[in-house]
This record gives sequence, C-alpha cells and structure tokens, in this order.
Amino acid sequence: MGVEQAAISWAAASAAPRCPKPALETPKSVKAAGLQGKVELLLDVGADGAVTSVSVTRALSADADAACVAAWQGVRCTPGKRGEERVAIIGLPHSCTFKVIE
Repeated sequence: MGVEQAAISWAAASAAPRCPKPALETPKSVKAAGLQGKVELLLDVGADGAVTSVSVTRALSADADAACVAAWQGVRCTPGKRGEERVAIIGLPHSCTFKVIE
C-alpha cells in the first residue's frame, strides 16, 4: 500500500498533464451579444487524470464562464508525473475562446 502524495503545482511536475481540448458549446446569450474573448481557467487534475476542479481566473460573462467550466469538468487528461510517479496537479492553466463566426 503506497502513501498518497499531496497535489503539486503543474510547474513542479516533471511532466504536466496533457488534456484534450473539450467540445465547447457557445451559449445563445453569448452569440446574441456578439461576445468574443477568452475565459481563462485553472484546472486541478487527479493522479488518475480526471479533472477534479475548475476555477475561472479571467471571466468573460456568466454564461460563457459556465459553458467553459462545464466543458472542462468532464475531461480526462494524461496524468502529471513527478519522476515516474503519477501525481495530482493543481493550477494547470487552460482557456476557452469565444469568437463571432459569420
């Protein structure tokens, strides 16, 4: 039985988690308002690669922020590592970009 390690910052990992970009559904209110920009996030990723927490660090609008958080919550990443050991990672930066497409 191994000892559970505390989560570490992504910058302290020898290999940061690799996360596939999720499908992002643009809310109708964001489209109607013609909003463009980025929602910036910090993800926490478990040693198994599951995204365990998503926090917004730069908001665009309540609906855009919620859509971005929802998209990232179900993502499965390649786990972060310290040496050869899988570790939980905190504060991994990611974002969602909203663009007006005509």
